[in-house]
Amino acid sequence: MDRGWKAAVWMLVGMVGWVACQGPGGLGGGVDPDRPVTEVEKALNAWRDVNATKTANEKELIDIRNQLLSMPADSPPTRELTRRLAILNKKAQELAFEEFRASRVYETAVEEEAEAQRQAALDANATANAQTDSSARPIHEVAGIQLFPFSIAIDTNNGIRALSGTVTNARTNAIDELTLEFDVFDSGDQMLGTTSDFIATLPGGSNWNFKAILLDTNIVRAVFKEFRDVNGAIQTKGPSALPPLPGETPTPAPAPAPPAAPVPAPQLELDF
Repeated sequence: MDRGWKAAVWMLVGMVGWVACQGPGGLGGGVDPDRPVTEVEKALNAWRDVNATKTANEKELIDIRNQLLSMPADSPPTRELTRRLAILNKKAQELAFEEFRASRVYETAVEEEAEAQRQAALDANATANAQTDSSARPIHEVAGIQLFPFSIAIDTNNGIRALSGTVTNARTNAIDELTLEFDVFDSGDQMLGTTSDFIATLPGGSNWNFKAILLDTNIVRAVFKEFRDVNGAIQTKGPSALPPLPGETPTPAPAPAPPAAPVPAPQLELDF
């Protein structure tokens, strides 16, 4: 066996060993048999199978190579070993191609799964935004005071139940001594009374995170009743309770229309 042929064998073996090192051996762990296998896992398992076959072929090729290198070039077994080495070399090339193809299938599966997860995240975000937009609309508005969706919550620190939500002052001016009141009901829709919360001053354009305590454990539902300020209940419509400003003359009410003239009864003419 000449030096050139031996060098070629060493080079081929080195190439096969390098390709084997690029495989997925040792990646990941077992798969739960009760869980459906994903496309990524199928591709990874196929890659592992090809890599295991390639590794076994490499070991056999190295073993035969070592036998050839340990024998004289003209010894009888070298002919059979050389034939087997050629077969293994060809198989190594085929397995290298299969391993590369399996790796590309795996990479494609990973990319597709990542894209599916990204799209699912976008869909979930869109759904969350839609729900947020829905909850961002006030459910009651009285004279620029907005009540947003509320719920019954339990304070994890003290275990107290309360109606929690947000009120926004959409006015430009502050509101003093603002009270928010609800009617409360039990599971049989029987009214149990009222509950309320109070804030001394709510500046214009600001929010108030209210918390109306629920002392009765039978309360399961609440209905908005009213807003009150220092002047009493805040009305949505109706004439202003404020007196006219100094120097202003109130617009006089229109004079009542005169009564309509009576319509004379028709006269009948009789011929005698």
